[in-house]
Amino acid sequence: MRILVIPGKGRTAQELGQFCVGALTQLGTEATTLLFSPQGGKWTQGFFRKVTEKRIMWEISRFHPRLILSIKSEGIQVPFLRKIKKKSGITLANWWIDDPAHLHRSTKLSPEYDYFFTCDPESVSIHEQVHCSHVFHLTFGCNPSLHRTVPLSEEEKSYYGSDIAFVGSMSSQRADVLRKLSDFDMKVWSRREFANFDGERIICKPIPQTDPLYRHFTGLEVWDEEMVKVYNASKIVINLHSQGVVSTNMRTFEVMGCGAFLLSDAREILDQLFRRGEEFVSFEKSEELPGLVNDYLKNDEKRLSIAHQGQETVYRRHTYRHRMKQLLEYVGLNGGGVP
Repeated sequence: MRILVIPGKGRTAQELGQFCVGALTQLGTEATTLLFSPQGGKWTQGFFRKVTEKRIMWEISRFHPRLILSIKSEGIQVPFLRKIKKKSGITLANWWIDDPAHLHRSTKLSPEYDYFFTCDPESVSIHEQVHCSHVFHLTFGCNPSLHRTVPLSEEEKSYYGSDIAFVGSMSSQRADVLRKLSDFDMKVWSRREFANFDGERIICKPIPQTDPLYRHFTGLEVWDEEMVKVYNASKIVINLHSQGVVSTNMRTFEVMGCGAFLLSDAREILDQLFRRGEEFVSFEKSEELPGLVNDYLKNDEKRLSIAHQGQETVYRRHTYRHRMKQLLEYVGLNGGGVP
């Protein structure tokens, strides 16, 4: 069985696409990725879209996939999706990772796919209302070959390490929470700017030097192996969700995969996936944070035990191999448990 994975634009979607290809390969399928990310202005974007659409049709004729899996790809427009289905009859699926913030976009696409997977469980019923016939909730996972415990040199421990770490873009909402921890040894691995989503686009604004958080910023984004080193070097990793009230994010699984202690704002789904207080810790209000941080910094044995149990569980149940197995079962291309 052959599967063509087409990630949308943006580093997150393309990284996730690679995780999916690796997991599908482990499951015995022949999978490959094709980038579809038209850039430029209106006219050049249209030109590159046509070029890429021809490339996709050529790849279909060469590779003969049974399934095309788009990862948050809205660059593939509806007329072209219909053309693929009419000419090839290939099963089309989309794993959309931006619900519920971008429901106004995803609901326009979901009815065009044979199978639509959303990261937000509450968005399933909304897609069903727009006549998406096969829609499922599919959350994220970790990639054990990347998200793992790694040895660090003393120099790396000093550079990447801190009592508290946060990795990710900084919004005004997240900053309000992290300011509660301004008096702690904390590193914020992010650009020195607020990146606020206004419903249509992200608006960036520099963080003033007078902000109590300013001195905690490294001014650097970390990805891949460097992100793994941050998680391994930090005693506590903070997870702050940016959208929705139920769904969780990639950071949850990546932190736990690295064997790090996860302290997250509360999400209902976290309590369904993991044991609170045994595999992760969460808080309902930001005012709880200083006390929780103090308690777990003082109790190394408890903190390390929770981190270890979290890693064991995420490897046992929540890798991308598990997620791709679920996806294949949903689309009727595979059965049974994860080998």
